[in-house]
Amino acid sequence: MMQITVNEKQIELNFGIRFVRELDKKFHITLNGGKRVGTGLEETVPMLFAGDILALEEILQAAAWGAESKPTQEELDDYLDSVEDVDALFETVLEELKNQNATRKKTLALVADLEERQRADAALRKTGKTLKNSTKS
Repeated sequence: MMQITVNEKQIELNFGIRFVRELDKKFHITLNGGKRVGTGLEETVPMLFAGDILALEEILQAAAWGAESKPTQEELDDYLDSVEDVDALFETVLEELKNQNATRKKTLALVADLEERQRADAALRKTGKTLKNSTKS
């Protein structure tokens, strides 16, 4: 279990099934026939991977579901504005998502896909530069 300190209060973060449900309340699609399908991890993990601070805040808010004094959006805004190493916080949260039973499989698949896309984009950029250079002769 992960903890953060917001306004001098220790907030326990839980990335279990309830966390997934909390994210899915905010991020979902409605299929024909009215069935709702949660897309919380699918929406937030790529944004977290890209360094989106608002996605990080959404994840922290959802993971604080069981906190005695759940932090408000304003409190989390202040916390994220003042955290010393926000990059480390992104990494820590991503590692938690990779290691928890409720989030591991989907997070690992999403991260693997994102990493593959990064490699493919880098290869395309490199190939594009090579093609541009070779056509100049």
